[in-house]
Amino acid sequence: MNILLADDEVLVTRGLSMQFHKHKPGWHIVGQAANGEDALDLLWKHHVDILITDIRMPLMDGLELTKRAIAVQPPLKVIILTGYAEFEYARTALRSGVHDLLLKPVEYEQLIEMCERLEPDNETSIYESAIQSSIRYIESHYTSPSLSLNEVADHARLSSQYFSRFFKEKTGELFIRYVTQLRINHACRLLEQSRDIKIYEIGELVGYLDQQYFSQIFRKMVGMTPKQYRELKNQTK
Repeated sequence: MNILLADDEVLVTRGLSMQFHKHKPGWHIVGQAANGEDALDLLWKHHVDILITDIRMPLMDGLELTKRAIAVQPPLKVIILTGYAEFEYARTALRSGVHDLLLKPVEYEQLIEMCERLEPDNETSIYESAIQSSIRYIESHYTSPSLSLNEVADHARLSSQYFSRFFKEKTGELFIRYVTQLRINHACRLLEQSRDIKIYEIGELVGYLDQQYFSQIFRKMVGMTPKQYRELKNQTK
C-alpha cells in the first residue's frame, strides 16, 4: 500500500514515516511534503492509496489539497490530522471526501488502525475495476479512428495523466501501443480469413482511414506489409 504524508512540521512526517516502517514494513511511503502544493505534485507522479495530511499548511491547506487530490486520483482515501481548535472546521471535510479525522498529537497505533481499515483489496480495488472497464471499452471502440487516451480516461473517471501511468502499470503497455497492437491483431485475422476484402477496407475496419499510414503501422508491428502478410498466409494454407 502506498502512503503520502503532508505536514509542514517535518518532525511529524518524519515520525510517522519511522512508525510505518517499523510496524508496517510492507507499506510504502511515496513521499513527505511540507505543503499542499508539494503533496499535489507527488500525487501526479505516484500512485497513492492513502493521503495523510495536516489541515493547516502553507500555500495550500489540507481541505483544498483533499479536493484537488481526489480529482487527480478519485479512489484516493484521505485522513486529516487536526488540532482541537480546528476540529469542528475539520469535520466539514468529512463531506468533501475525507475518510477519517485524527487529533494531534498523533497516536501512532490509532493511525495505523485507521489505515488498516482503509487498506484496499488489490483484487477488487476501484483501480483494477477502472482498468478492466477501460480495456472492455477499448475492445468495443478500437474501430473508431478518433479513439483517444482522453476519451478512455474519461470513461474510467480518471485523469488522463494518472490513467496513462496506471494503465501502463497494469497492462505492461503504453495506451497507444496497446490500441495499435489490438488493431493490428484484428487486421491480421481479417487478412487471413477474408480474401475478398480490400486492404484499405481492412484498415478502415480496424480504425485507420489512411491506407498508407495503416500499411506503415502494420509493417512496423508485423515486419511486412499487409499485402505480403496476406500472400504469405495464402501460401501456407
